[in-house]
Amino acid sequence: MNQSISRNVAFLVSGTITSAFFTFVYWYVLATITSTEIVGVVSTVINFAFIIQIISTLQIPFGMKRFLGQAYSNQDNKTFSSYGMISLVLMIITVSFTILVLVVFSPILLNISGLDHVYLPFIAILIIVPSFQHLFQEILISTNKSKNVAIPIIIGTALRLPFLILLVLVFEFHEIGLLISFVIATIIASLLMVVYVTKTIFMPKNFIYEFKQKYKEIIQASIPKYIPEVLFRTSLHSGILVIFALHSASETGVYNILLITVSFFLSISLSVSSVLHPKISGASAEKQYQLASRSIFLTFMFLMPFVSVFYVFSEEMLGLVGNEYRKGGLALAILMISLPAHIFWSGVYHFSHAKGNYRQVYYMGTTQAVITITSYFILVPTYSLIGAATAFALGSVSTVIVSAIVAKQSKLKLEYKKYFIIIALPIMILSLLYLIKVNFIISFFITVLVSFVIYIKINYFTEKELNLVADAVSIKSTSKLYSTLVSIINRFKAK
Repeated sequence: MNQSISRNVAFLVSGTITSAFFTFVYWYVLATITSTEIVGVVSTVINFAFIIQIISTLQIPFGMKRFLGQAYSNQDNKTFSSYGMISLVLMIITVSFTILVLVVFSPILLNISGLDHVYLPFIAILIIVPSFQHLFQEILISTNKSKNVAIPIIIGTALRLPFLILLVLVFEFHEIGLLISFVIATIIASLLMVVYVTKTIFMPKNFIYEFKQKYKEIIQASIPKYIPEVLFRTSLHSGILVIFALHSASETGVYNILLITVSFFLSISLSVSSVLHPKISGASAEKQYQLASRSIFLTFMFLMPFVSVFYVFSEEMLGLVGNEYRKGGLALAILMISLPAHIFWSGVYHFSHAKGNYRQVYYMGTTQAVITITSYFILVPTYSLIGAATAFALGSVSTVIVSAIVAKQSKLKLEYKKYFIIIALPIMILSLLYLIKVNFIISFFITVLVSFVIYIKINYFTEKELNLVADAVSIKSTSKLYSTLVSIINRFKAK
């Protein structure tokens, strides 16, 4: 992994972790100072907007990444700007059409969702702003400028909490004040990205000609991701809507906290894939396989000790938010089962798209979405939280089979035995600590420490892996910290 890619990964992953942390804290504070009912209403508005937003984008930000990666790799700034500007115009067209449809059919749509018309302006803003933020984000990532993505996102998510406190004082605990705090922070992050993007792309002189020549390529690269992504996001976010409509706002509030928790880990995994996607597109054939394989392996290794805590001690972790959320413990544990599966198939998924294997991308995405949605609408009406979590897990786990077939066809060598050991080890340690009734916070630190010691002992984490991680987080091999880490590895590794 070269230095530019490593720093790109470092900035995006650190930005993702930090912003995801601030987002979790935001919802944690919101859940603590308000009721599950209020959390349920606010999350329903946001998730309703997210479903429409994902439909409006046509996945143009994803489709353009392959071409941006190739142009940047060839140092062709003109072509890079051309694809970036064409994608921006396509987004303006699709999002504008979506808002028009929303306004015209708002009585029907709001009636279906069970929401009041007073929330319509917030829904519109949450369609427009995240759509363009996603586009700007992918443009900057493709130019190895993840720092310019991380900073705005961190600032935006960090400001949500002070805005929340301020607006609660003004509106007391009304949902409007809470939504304003969420929306303002999103707008600030997007405006900061605009500043960086204007320095990256420019309008070509013969734009009309370029548009006619290239817009079909972008759309064609977007469609394989679009249909499965719409189905997937619909199944994920509509869980909130169905629970809100068929059960109660209180149940909705609990499930939203479960999704926020799972999304924290998903965002880390997806940020790595997002950074490497354009790099794989522009890399040599041999390098493509190396980047894909090692990213999946290291993502498993660094996430599983943390994910396992939420699996084994799910009820205790939710108890930190409030006792009324503890009833979602089993559902959270089920959701956590889906995370290893998602890490696996997401890595293969982005590898296939980067190589231009759109048919394989379509098969993987559609399998996940169809099984999730089918299971979802069967299980949720009867089993509520557990039904929604089970549907999501079934979709992710079933896609592992398709992804494994795709990986074999693509000759992508994956280390299944190592994946299993990496997953099983922290769960076994935590289960033992759970049985002997060790405090879950103490268990967390013990598990992380012991897991990595064993990873070193069995040569899963060697100096080679340390070099990759050090590059990713910009630790110099001559630094004292690096030397200390090497000493630790040498001390515990198998003789």
